[in-house]
Amino acid sequence: MIRIRRLKNRLLASSLFQDSFWALFGNIFGKGLALLASIIIARLLGNESYGMYGLIRTTLLNIAVFTTFGLGYTATKYISEYLTNSAEKIYYLIKSIMHITLIMAILCSIITFVFSRQIAALLNVEELYLSIRFLAVIIIFNSITTTQTGILAGFKKFKKIAQINLYNGIVTFILSVVFTIFWGLSGALIALLISQMIITVQFFFQVEKTKKELGIIKPNKKYTYKRELMVFSLPIAMQEFVYSVYSWLVPLLLVKFSNFGEVGLYNAAAQWSSVIGFLPGTLRNVILSHVSSNVGEVKQQELILKRMILVNFTSTFVPSLIIMSFSWLVVKGYGSTFEGLQAVLGFAVFSTVFSTMSNVIKQYLLAIEKAWITFWTRIVGMILTFMTYFFIINYLDNEKAALSMAQSIFIVQFLSFIFMYLLYKYYTNKNIDNN
Repeated sequence: MIRIRRLKNRLLASSLFQDSFWALFGNIFGKGLALLASIIIARLLGNESYGMYGLIRTTLLNIAVFTTFGLGYTATKYISEYLTNSAEKIYYLIKSIMHITLIMAILCSIITFVFSRQIAALLNVEELYLSIRFLAVIIIFNSITTTQTGILAGFKKFKKIAQINLYNGIVTFILSVVFTIFWGLSGALIALLISQMIITVQFFFQVEKTKKELGIIKPNKKYTYKRELMVFSLPIAMQEFVYSVYSWLVPLLLVKFSNFGEVGLYNAAAQWSSVIGFLPGTLRNVILSHVSSNVGEVKQQELILKRMILVNFTSTFVPSLIIMSFSWLVVKGYGSTFEGLQAVLGFAVFSTVFSTMSNVIKQYLLAIEKAWITFWTRIVGMILTFMTYFFIINYLDNEKAALSMAQSIFIVQFLSFIFMYLLYKYYTNKNIDNN
């Protein structure tokens, strides 16, 4: 009993535990509501229209991911470091990061607006080019939100991030369901835009409030960071670009090899995978923040990494088992048009277990400025995934495109984790020897 009490007191006193708790708390409910909304939307639209919805949503949000240029992670790393010894540098750091984000986001939004017909034709949804044109502005709001999240993570305001995400989950659920009931596919897309605008406004005011609370004011001396930020962010930006291309190509390949029904199946399974991965995914900024603030303390960094790998494994493996135990009920919730979802779901959720553990090591590599390694592993992983997919489709005669893609991702994620773990052992041993 005494040991349990001591463990409880140690956990409550740990800033890593507190930040992890709040990062998970808000997103469990927020993401859970978003998942419930997606199930209702899928049931209302059917697998074909839901496939179109998912393809447009994925395309626009992945463009937004690229436009942030990796500055969300950059903000988390540098603000965490500067808070302890160089707080006066943070004002211009945030200003530079937001300027770059806005310029990139506005540019990509304009390009998407101008070439909306061509993008719609490429996605095989020519009749929805006006929807893509209208939703191009979502790129700006999503990019700002991503960078602002990184800024708040650097300040270790994970409780505030959780509260905003919880509120946004409620708003997204209500808007998505109501708009889809009344206006179908167009309503679902409009709800996506409105909810993104609301969360962006919330994050903006929270960043400004946090700056005032911590006394982050304009210093007498001007600091310039743009070159330094671009050098650090370049490999992260390249990695985000590769990820965006990869996430966009996956449903596009499904359409080319089959139909929107298979895209709908894959999107449904990917939504559950996203929910499982989102919980530990929210801890990425926690990990980067704490590892960056412990620069030079090798043993402490190693302890943080071991704990977070265990947390990520537990928080993904257990939910994956639960989901697969009730997968028949999940499939039933989507309706009769989602036949074959159960098998796709199995590979999708368990591949998330390996990817989330790999992400812990990736945050460590970012903190020790080995971002180019994560970029090249992303490139190799994408190539291997598509090669495996083509092999299964062509040589194993698997006509189920969504299942083939889910199997390919599972195989590559497993191999990627083994490689990332070997990298982790190499660099931690090297750092221990140097110290």
